[in-house]
Amino acid sequence: MAIKTKLLFSFLLLGLLPAGIVSILSLYLSAQALEKQTYNQLSSISHIKSNQLQDYFKTTKSDLNLLTTNFESLSKHNSNLSLSELAALNHPWFDGFITDKGYYDLFLISPTGFIDYTVTKEADYLTSLTTGPYKTSGLATLFNKTLRTRSFEIIDFSKYAPSNDEPAAFIGQPVIINGEVVAVIALQLSIDAINNIMQTRDGMGQTGESYLVGDDLLMRSDSYLDPIGHSVVASFAGNVKNNGVDTVAVHNALQGHTNTKMIMDYNGNPVLSAFKPFKFERLNWVLLAEIDEAEAFAPIYSLYWIISIIALLSFAVVIIAALSITRSIIKPLGGEPAQMQIISKRIASGDLSQVFDLDTPKIGVYGAMAKMNTYLHQTISTISQATDRLASTAAQTSTASTQSNASLQEQHASIEHVANAISQTNASIEEVSENARAVADLSIKAKETTYSADVHLQQTIVKMSSLEHTINNTEVVIKRVEDNAQTINKVLEVIRSVADQTNLLALNAAIEAARAGEHGRGFAVVADEVRQLAKKTQNSTADIENMIELLQAGTQQAVVEIHKSIDATESTITTANHSAELLKQSVEQIDYIARRAEIIATAAHEQSSMSEEITHNIDSIKQAAIDNAVGADQVSAASIELDQLSKQLQKITHDFKLS
Repeated sequence: MAIKTKLLFSFLLLGLLPAGIVSILSLYLSAQALEKQTYNQLSSISHIKSNQLQDYFKTTKSDLNLLTTNFESLSKHNSNLSLSELAALNHPWFDGFITDKGYYDLFLISPTGFIDYTVTKEADYLTSLTTGPYKTSGLATLFNKTLRTRSFEIIDFSKYAPSNDEPAAFIGQPVIINGEVVAVIALQLSIDAINNIMQTRDGMGQTGESYLVGDDLLMRSDSYLDPIGHSVVASFAGNVKNNGVDTVAVHNALQGHTNTKMIMDYNGNPVLSAFKPFKFERLNWVLLAEIDEAEAFAPIYSLYWIISIIALLSFAVVIIAALSITRSIIKPLGGEPAQMQIISKRIASGDLSQVFDLDTPKIGVYGAMAKMNTYLHQTISTISQATDRLASTAAQTSTASTQSNASLQEQHASIEHVANAISQTNASIEEVSENARAVADLSIKAKETTYSADVHLQQTIVKMSSLEHTINNTEVVIKRVEDNAQTINKVLEVIRSVADQTNLLALNAAIEAARAGEHGRGFAVVADEVRQLAKKTQNSTADIENMIELLQAGTQQAVVEIHKSIDATESTITTANHSAELLKQSVEQIDYIARRAEIIATAAHEQSSMSEEITHNIDSIKQAAIDNAVGADQVSAASIELDQLSKQLQKITHDFKLS
């Protein structure tokens, strides 16, 4: 790695690592603190809401106790009045009571379960809770439990038909006079009172809310974030999946656990949740205080962006400072220290092959080393090239001298050989001249023989043409015979027809003779002879017909063979004509050979004369070759000495490495 890069990374590491660690720790600790603060706030809210609910239900219990006490006193002072009459007399007070205290309705129920009085006068008024249409309602359950326990009772929310089938919760307490239950007073709780407590949102932000869930996973207070789908009315009208709350926090709280945890709420959003069980008398509810994770950690996200911006600015400042310091360190050197150390070792060992980066400015120590290396490289390269050329020239000269001397020796031997060869050539030329003369004579004789063969071949062609004409005439005659045979067939047909008629007439004559009896016997003999003669005629006609068929078959075969003979004759004539043409060409070629043989004989004679002159010149060349061999020995000795000197100089320059 380059020193510039090392320095840059080192400065970045020293500058940014502590800042990065501090930033990460700050974010982590801030997130932990904010999460803890949020959970503490949610826990405080759930605790406050739980206390407020406890106070509310204790207040309702006190209100009911006040009602029963007052009604007991009224009953004692108005013992002559019935329950309904007493209630009607105190209607203004009852109506003002539920209005001031925030209840939905007030009921006076006789010990038999008959509802004698209600403030709102809904469908349950003047009905029986034991035998009437609402005997299975929550109010009927409350009445039965109150009679059984003779004390305060509370019934959780459930659908109540007289109130438009909306959920309703009831509290009740018996009125006991002289040890006897004379009436049961019940109050129908208002959902609005519970919602007023749960939807007080101080410190809850935009997505925070607190709500109640029953052990049936249905809402016991309206949701602030989803008042339509997760209200108490919608929850009891719908189902748990769409309108209830089935989360981890609810299940943990129903098991009696109080805790804080990040969960997925009923809308599928991640929330920070503080949950705890809420119990009052027979009620088993869950109280939850929650806020969306995004809102809870919004300050962390803001802090994250602030730290990121600061980190980027710090990164830029550190890079600028690192680049400035690195440049101030690198500039005097002009290059990488490790690289310059390697270059120095190479130059010291005679290696001048280092290639310097053309893009790197040649400054400082690096520039000086580059100039020194370039100068030495050029100097040694020039000396080396000159030495190589000198050594090459000396070696070539020595080799050439040696080769020249050897060539002169070979030339001398070759001259001797040439002289001998020329003498032999003279004898060969004489022999060639005589052979050429003989070839010319033989060519003339061959020409005469070929002319004679050509004449005989022409006669053969004429005879073959005559044979072809004769065969054609024979074919015509055979065809006439075939035609005559056809004519004979027609005559035989007539004879066969006559014989058939004769045979028929003879048969008729025999029949007539038989009829004539004794007088026709002679005529019958004649008719029999005539019939036998007709039969013989038919047999003879058949034999003649067979012979004619054989004759026709033979004639047709003869025609086929004659055609083959004609084809063969024509082929032979064609071949003979071709042979005549080839023979004519042979005559012309033999004539040409005879003329060329005459020319060769004349040239061979002239060449023999020139060979004698060449022999004389070869003797002069042989003497000159002897003189050249002496001079070549002297040049070879000088070349060997020059080659030795050039090798010594070349060894010195090769100690430097240039590439």
